This record gives sequence, C-alpha cells and structure tokens, in this order.
Amino acid sequence: MKVAIVFPGLKGTPQNQRSIGDIYQGETPLDVITAMQYDSMFTRGLTLEEYVATVKKNCSRLFNIHLEPKGKGAHQLAKSLLTEMRKAGLAVIIDPKK
Repeated sequence: MKVAIVFPGLKGTPQNQRSIGDIYQGETPLDVITAMQYDSMFTRGLTLEEYVATVKKNCSRLFNIHLEPKGKGAHQLAKSLLTEMRKAGLAVIIDPKK
C-alpha cells in the first residue's frame, strides 16, 4: 500500500489550504506506520504505543484533530491509527496494492 500524509495546517488554517506531505509505502498498515515513525529522529526510539500516543497528542495540540486509535497488538493498533488518520483527512491511500 502507498499512503500520502496530508498536512492540514495549524489551528485556524482553512480546510482548502491542506498540503500533501510525505508518501510512505509498505505491505501492511504496520509497515506504513513504522516507516512514518522512523522518518523522524524524534520518534525512532519509541515503542509503537508511544508513537501512536505522540501522533494522537500532536494532532490534537497542533491541528485540533482528535484521533482515537485502538487495537490489541501492533497490527491492529497500526491499522486503527491509519484508519483514524484517513477519516480525519490526514492520510490518503494512493495505491492499496503497492
């Protein structure tokens, strides 16, 4: 799967001023989320659970977007985070097969 991250702008930025950011690729949602995590030097050392909590906190604090990822185990949690990001308009699946 190939996923594009969408940056909504800071609080108060109009919805039509969103921009496409990095594109991540992987076989599974866990591969994509792991690639996102390792793209930042600040989150490389975190566990998946810590990374998800960081993304959740930053989305709320910076963009006033509230994500509620849930799941038991790494695969479910990663899939849930990606689903939540898609629902919020923060991620777009470009190609589900690549």
